[in-house]
Amino acid sequence: MRKDNRGLTLIELVVTVAIAMVFSGVILTFVAGASKSYRRTSAGAQSQIEMQDALDQIENLTISTNLSMYYTKGINKNTNITADQKIANDSDMDRPLAQSKTLFFGSQSEDGTKSYYSIIWNAEKKTLYYFSQILKQNSGTGTDTGSGTGTGTGETSGTGTGGGSSVGTEQVLAENVTQFAADIHHASDQHTVRFKIVTQVNDREVEKTETVTLRNDVVIAAPGRETAE
Repeated sequence: MRKDNRGLTLIELVVTVAIAMVFSGVILTFVAGASKSYRRTSAGAQSQIEMQDALDQIENLTISTNLSMYYTKGINKNTNITADQKIANDSDMDRPLAQSKTLFFGSQSEDGTKSYYSIIWNAEKKTLYYFSQILKQNSGTGTDTGSGTGTGTGETSGTGTGGGSSVGTEQVLAENVTQFAADIHHASDQHTVRFKIVTQVNDREVEKTETVTLRNDVVIAAPGRETAE
């Protein structure tokens, strides 16, 4: 019997290579798609984790507040707040303002020392910040306005009357925040405050709203002006 040992013909070789290329393309496409999907899912999951962490920190800050709260338009890193900066009705939950906002918290220790903190949403950077101890007012006479100027590191310093100072550090709470809104108008009478955060990553939008019950009595007033308002 005669054996044919010529191997693959040119046509068979071309067909084999073509089939291999098709399979390689399919595999590469699948791997690329899976990798892209993983990155999108991972980024979305990380954004949701940041959002929940931010809400948890805001909730803890709200619960521990025992003096005052105040909600303003703009980025306010000190306590020189004008009347026109206050957000009307102390809420923009239903129609969130498309601009930066600052939410102030005031607490008073047993020795009478007042400390103020703030949550700042920078609309342009789509970032939510926590600004610690923007003003510390010692128990004494006078009112500390806490005037100061910020630096690139997010620190401020200043002095006022009444033995107070304004020193703070900025901490990023969450990024990719396309919307932040608060409702503090029932903080005094019903001891409830509402928050809303919206994040967007890779065209995927996630919204979360939370209601927090305050542990202590508070007044709605600008930092250092609790008795004046």
